[in-house]
Amino acid sequence: MYEKLAKFYYKYPDEYENEYQKRINDYAAVNLDLKIKPLKANEEFQCFYVNHQGLALDYSKIMKNTNIIQAMLMNLPTSVLQHYVQSKLVDELVNTNKIEGVRSTRAEMKRVLVIETPEKKTRFWSFVNAYRSLLENASLTKVETPQMIRKIYDELLAGEVDLDDQLDGVLFRANGVDVADGSQKVIHQGVVPEEKVIASLEKMLAFLNEYPAPVLHKIVIAHYYFGYVHPFYDGNGRTSRYISSLYLKNELDILTALTLSYAIDQNKKRYYGGFADSEDRLNKGELTHFCQSFFQILLFAQEHIIDELQTKTTQLHSLFETVEYSLRNFTHNEQQIILKLGEQHLFGFTGDGLSKKEVEDALEISGYKVNKAFDVLVERGIIEVIKKKPLVVMLAGEFTRALGWEL
Repeated sequence: MYEKLAKFYYKYPDEYENEYQKRINDYAAVNLDLKIKPLKANEEFQCFYVNHQGLALDYSKIMKNTNIIQAMLMNLPTSVLQHYVQSKLVDELVNTNKIEGVRSTRAEMKRVLVIETPEKKTRFWSFVNAYRSLLENASLTKVETPQMIRKIYDELLAGEVDLDDQLDGVLFRANGVDVADGSQKVIHQGVVPEEKVIASLEKMLAFLNEYPAPVLHKIVIAHYYFGYVHPFYDGNGRTSRYISSLYLKNELDILTALTLSYAIDQNKKRYYGGFADSEDRLNKGELTHFCQSFFQILLFAQEHIIDELQTKTTQLHSLFETVEYSLRNFTHNEQQIILKLGEQHLFGFTGDGLSKKEVEDALEISGYKVNKAFDVLVERGIIEVIKKKPLVVMLAGEFTRALGWEL
């Protein structure tokens, strides 16, 4: 097992300095043009990580999982994929807020998501729109300058930052900032002054975009270093996760990118433990364990996605079989409506259903034929009306229970 330098110090104090030199000069060591000064340290340390066997194995698993996820997505109908990505996007928005203690709901995010241009001030619109750009803007592939970081921050946090936390520098904060734990004990102090913040971020971006190392390792290191620099009074976590998701989308897959905040929220101890290890002066700038922690979080995210996709695709297949055999006496339109509602129920926003207009557009059939099919399906207990104006229907609970689906 690859041991933390800090732990090695307490076990073998006489061998500690030799162990540090051994690691930083190891053939598998990657020495970075990034420096940190932990809270209780008297000196700066050059950051490095050691790409040991365990870390390399986790990297291999992540890349293999990405191939599995991409193959599963390719087998999904386009309409199903659209439902699922939208659902995961909403989950990511809610979870990235949740980590920071900002309350938002899936219903709220779904409402904002469909607004192209708000007629009046709408809470979270800029935030949602920034993530929509992450999905839809193919030219948005990297962050190249500190000015771009500030632009991302402005889009994500528009109208969401308290007056006391408004930025007062040219691009970032002009004064220092303390990072405290749950008991309000200061565990980190952000880089000061602003000139050094900007210079540090420039080095981070040069490393992220240009350094000859695996991209995934660079994403993780940059995620840590952004937190270390802490360029804002508030909003550092949401900005950092957005930037990481942007790069993960391009290096891995869109679903891993949109499950990052969920995985971090489910693994908070591991996540913040990685930051704490890196802040320990006895680890002398080693970021290996932060990489390990983050890789494990990515694996958690991917395993969640794969399990969920396997379950949902199996359930969708069972619905196809039910329609083909048990419901073969229903008309073609009725069968297609059942299947379309099943796709939405499994891969979209469960409980929302589909409007009559959405069914007409998706199946390219007239309103008269949709109404006629709805009447039959409601009478047979397969669908239920959840809204009358406009008309919205969903699969009936009794029908989904008969299929063995969890509600």
